[in-house]
Amino acid sequence: MIATPGPLRLLLELAVFFGGATALYAAGSRTLGVLLAGVLVVYHLVSWDRVLWLLRH
Repeated sequence: MIATPGPLRLLLELAVFFGGATALYAAGSRTLGVLLAGVLVVYHLVSWDRVLWLLRH
């Protein structure tokens, strides 16, 4: 296991998951891509305390 600073971890998570949503959208699954992006936005808003924790560590 590799220790990763919080801000870098958050950046990697956003890149991977929103990259997946972008790939779905670009592949023609526009509804699924938008739905996944929406779920990710809601998830990060609901877990805002986790986002702040990652930014501080």
